[in-house]
Amino acid sequence: MEDETFSEIAVEDCDDARKLGEEVFEIDNILSVEKMEHFSKCVNCTRKLVQVTSENIVQCDRCGHSMRLSQCERSIMAKIVAAQEDGQTVRLMIRKDVLNTILDGGINSLGEGEITKKLLMLRNLKLKYNVQSQIVSEINLESEINLEQNFD
Repeated sequence: MEDETFSEIAVEDCDDARKLGEEVFEIDNILSVEKMEHFSKCVNCTRKLVQVTSENIVQCDRCGHSMRLSQCERSIMAKIVAAQEDGQTVRLMIRKDVLNTILDGGINSLGEGEITKKLLMLRNLKLKYNVQSQIVSEINLESEINLEQNFD
């Protein structure tokens, strides 16, 4: 005999895991780039340093470590808006590692405007992202418009 309460809990756990997991969807293009953000990362916990000033010494708000700003890794993140197949829009974040992958590793030599233009010119994308954090973990390009095009 099966306990009904247990089977209800098991179904709810599966649904929660799906909701908190990753989702994949295909888009024709990125609707907009909300912003590009350069930031420094903590040398201890690698999280974004929130309050970076012109000081040489900074302190991480999350782990409390103090460090020289010059020793912190610089990173970049793009916040984008994409439309799902059902027409609903979703705001997502693309971190440096994924940006490097889709832009052939050249983001260190590009300015924010150039990265934005290249993102907006990408076509036929398959996005994989975490539903809870809204962070893109993978982008596959089915095809792309000429990324080397000059956008003067």
